Amino acid sequence: MSFTTKPTTLTSISVGAMLAVAITNANANALDLSTAAAGNKVAKATSQSADPRASDPNYYFSSLLQTYVKVTPTGTPTPTVSPTPTVTITPTTTPSVTPTPSVTPTPPSVTPTPPVVTPTPPIVTPTPTATEATGTLKYSSKPNEAIGIYLMRNLTKYDLVLINEATDEPTSLETFAKIDLNNATYDLDFLKQPTGKLKNIALASQILFGKEPGANLLNELKSVPDSLDAVISALVKSDAAVTAFKSLSGHELAVKLTKNALGSSDADAIGFIENYLKTNTLADLVKLGVGFKPVSNYAFGANGLKLI
Repeated sequence: MSFTTKPTTLTSISVGAMLAVAITNANANALDLSTAAAGNKVAKATSQSADPRASDPNYYFSSLLQTYVKVTPTGTPTPTVSPTPTVTITPTTTPSVTPTPSVTPTPPSVTPTPPVVTPTPPIVTPTPTATEATGTLKYSSKPNEAIGIYLMRNLTKYDLVLINEATDEPTSLETFAKIDLNNATYDLDFLKQPTGKLKNIALASQILFGKEPGANLLNELKSVPDSLDAVISALVKSDAAVTAFKSLSGHELAVKLTKNALGSSDADAIGFIENYLKTNTLADLVKLGVGFKPVSNYAFGANGLKLI
């Protein structure tokens, strides 16, 4: 922005006119100065009042020139303002976008090749059974020597043996169907049941009765299934068990079973059995005891698990 100042100028009278007026006034020496002055005053007043420029602020009466002079008054300079340029704004147009449709890719069809698996045959531990026996074992003992038939631990299996308890000398019964003991012959067929079943019968008998099952009980249980549940159920329902326990209180039964199974009167064991039997059956307790290692260790003793 710039500013232009306009100076005050004398626009109505030229220099030549001014000189002419001066010369005319000088030659008027014949006139009476006072008369002239008075006449001038009257003429001035008359001319001023009659001239419309008298009330125009853009003019003033010059006594020197004896006329109205137009004056451009000196004032605040009028600034030259550069016009504000007109800016045409073209609105941005949002482009029309056609959305790309969502495409779900189709996975390639792949037929998986099944791995070639060579099945591993399951490891089956056969239920041990007694060796097929046909012979007769002849055995003689002194009158005071006790003879017992035991299951002896032999690594992963049990051996059925006859033991002279005086000498602790074992004799295998695996190949014999009968035994001739001091000229009395006994059929060993009841011993040809699976050794696992014989072991369970002997352990359950120890817990319930505190002794080996004996030939008679082993013979009775020949027809019972080989499972532990079947063996225990048959023993608990046997006449021997019913007769032994029917008159005992809960505490007395717990004391008796602890003595039979562990050979002691351990107070903790008695308390456990007494509380256990309040919510569980005797068969449940016997099954629990058969799998309890201290019971098994006590029943096997030094020679093995006694059957007869």
